[in-house]
Amino acid sequence: MSTATVSTTSLDFLKLLAHDLRWQMLGELVYSDYRVQELADRVKRPMNLISYHLKQLRNHGLITERRSSADGRDVYYSVDLPRLNQLYHASGSQLHPALGNPMTPPQAKPVADPQPHLRILFLCTHNSARSQIAEGLLRHLGGADVEVFSAGNQPSVVHPHAIRAMAEIGIDINAQRSKHLDELRGQAFDMIITVCDRVREQCPIFPGDPECIHWSIADPITSAGTDDYPQFVTIVQELRTRITYLLLTLHKKHTQPARPGHSGHRDQAMHGTKPNVLFLCTNNAARSQMAEALLRKYASNRYAVYSAGLTPSAVDPNTLRVMKEIGLDLSAQRAKDVHDYVGHMHFDMIFTVCARGEINCPTALLKPDSEQIEWYFEDPVAFVGSDEAKLARFREIRDKIAQQIRSWLVARGGLALI
Repeated sequence: MSTATVSTTSLDFLKLLAHDLRWQMLGELVYSDYRVQELADRVKRPMNLISYHLKQLRNHGLITERRSSADGRDVYYSVDLPRLNQLYHASGSQLHPALGNPMTPPQAKPVADPQPHLRILFLCTHNSARSQIAEGLLRHLGGADVEVFSAGNQPSVVHPHAIRAMAEIGIDINAQRSKHLDELRGQAFDMIITVCDRVREQCPIFPGDPECIHWSIADPITSAGTDDYPQFVTIVQELRTRITYLLLTLHKKHTQPARPGHSGHRDQAMHGTKPNVLFLCTNNAARSQMAEALLRKYASNRYAVYSAGLTPSAVDPNTLRVMKEIGLDLSAQRAKDVHDYVGHMHFDMIFTVCARGEINCPTALLKPDSEQIEWYFEDPVAFVGSDEAKLARFREIRDKIAQQIRSWLVARGGLALI
């Protein structure tokens, strides 16, 4: 009988992971990049000890470091997930070939079990490259499982090289625009990911205690004001890897307990402790978009709110305009097909806001005890008249929907009557 032999390299790697503190440190760094002091605070160990073990991990190529663009005296540490994946499976294959997996990065897969969408926000300084690339990648890879937004504290324009680099991998972000993070203040998110060091230091507080993650990504636009296209390609590759691993984590997280020391907000959203509410109309261009935004404004702490259409088109510009008049920015919203939810989610309440939605609502979205509520509003998109008259009709429908939602919440004890 032969004896399996494990290489010295594999043994060294497994011994490296077997150390309690190093395992704990890796457990933190796979989710977010940290400075030494922050990592020491999270694992409650002295900084000099953390520095020593970071060096051990760095010597094996598991940890990378990058000097902060906000304060050059600081260094951010992150895990090289593809290398960790490769070494882990290579070590297994030394024991038996069946324990090794292909050394290619894992691909994110659709969620088989129904769960609410997660609202994820990417932030960087100018919202021109890194956060725009991340938004486009996550929207493409996450599909119907996530709602993705991006913004910056000094917004400019989406950089042409970012658009080009994304187009080369088949993702069109040409319609995305640079937004100030103030446009999203007051909205609730499950997760906020900062992708530059400067904006991390100035990140505002958002309601709902979202999980905050930092990815220290180099700015592809040089400080001299010039640009280097290959750097944009590198950033796309790095963010694609990070987002792929993030999605794998999120897809599995709903079957696991929350990590110690972390807010339960994300896990509550993934377990669906808040009732899922869907507003349905024909095109998801006006009425259902307004209703989604208004209920989220009034009661995002109580309901997970969505909207969709039977034959989705695009969010009507007048919808964006009249909602912005009351402080709600819907520019990042998109029209969604209700059939995309079938097989992925069930809803506790479905509000049909047009007659066609009432007749054709997919029953596969309903639970046995689901409520299906009919609210009929005229379609402002169908109104014929001058531009000013059309806008007035959109305002009228917006106000009727707002009043209906407020009345419904008051009746359910979910909104104070003022």
